[in-house]
Amino acid sequence: MPGPTDPARIAELVRALAGHGTTTVYEAIGKVGDVGPWVHCLAGPGRLLGPAFTVRTPRGHNLSVLEAIAVAPGGAVLVIDCAGDESTTVWGGTSSQAAAVRGLAGMVTRAAVRDVAQMRQVGFPVFAAGVNLRGADKTARGELQVPVTLGGQTVCPGDLVMADEDGVLVIASRHFDGLLDRTTAQAEKETRVQRELASGRNVLEALGLDKDILQRDRQAWKN
Repeated sequence: MPGPTDPARIAELVRALAGHGTTTVYEAIGKVGDVGPWVHCLAGPGRLLGPAFTVRTPRGHNLSVLEAIAVAPGGAVLVIDCAGDESTTVWGGTSSQAAAVRGLAGMVTRAAVRDVAQMRQVGFPVFAAGVNLRGADKTARGELQVPVTLGGQTVCPGDLVMADEDGVLVIASRHFDGLLDRTTAQAEKETRVQRELASGRNVLEALGLDKDILQRDRQAWKN
C-alpha cells in the first residue's frame, strides 16, 4: 500500500482537490490546519496547491531558500520558516522567476517579500505576510525538508499546502486517508445549502439549525 507521501498518491490528491476551495477542505478535515489571517496572496493567480518542500532559514538570511528553488521537485510548494523574522525579505522577483522556470507550484511564508511589480509580472504564486525592501544576507545556511512552523501550524515535508483568496491551509498527511470522500461530502452539503437558500428557506433551516433555535425564539416571543 502506498505511503501518505507516495508521489502517485500526492498527484491524485492534487488533481482531485484542484476544483475545491480552502474553506471546503478545511471543514472536511475537521476545522484544522489554517495558518491564520497573516498570510496573503501578493503575486500570481491567487491560488496554489501542492506538496510542501520545507525550508528553515536563519533570521535575516535566505541562502537556503535559493538552494530549495534549485533542488525542489516540480509541483512543490516552498514553505519557508524564517525563525520569526517577519521584516527581512526572503523572496523577491529573481526568486519568483527561478521558481517559475523550475515548475514549482508556489511559495508560502510568514516573512516579507519584495520586488512586487516583478513578481506580479512573472505570475508565480506568492503568499506572504507583507512587503518590505530590506534584503537578506546569503551567508548562513539553514535546513531543507525538516518540520517547520507556519502561522502556528507544523508543516512536514510532503504535507499538502493549499491557498486561495480565503487563506492558507496545511493538510497534514494524517488526513490523507478518506480525504477525497470527506471533501466531496462537504462540497455536496454546501451545494445543498445554497440550493435551499435559493428556494426560499431561511438560513437556519438551510443549515439545519432551525429546530432548537426557532423553538426557543418562538417561546421567548410568546413570553
